[in-house]
Amino acid sequence: MKTIKVILRTSLVILVIIVAGFIAVYLITPYPLEWHMKYSTDRLVFQLYPVFIFGLMLFTRDVSSIKKLFFSPSIGIMKS
Repeated sequence: MKTIKVILRTSLVILVIIVAGFIAVYLITPYPLEWHMKYSTDRLVFQLYPVFIFGLMLFTRDVSSIKKLFFSPSIGIMKS
């Protein structure tokens, strides 16, 4: 369970750093935010998508941890 938390925390930190970089670029350039969003939204999604996939792949690499997380006897979904 600790590994999953580390993976999610690492993915979240990477995502926050990327978004902070985007915001910094938007604040530094002289163009209005509407212009940036009109011409860069597709590119932003394209750059953030691999971070989501990477986090998902790290999260699901250990099937037993997924079973422990979602099929816990304490929540009554699956009995052991």
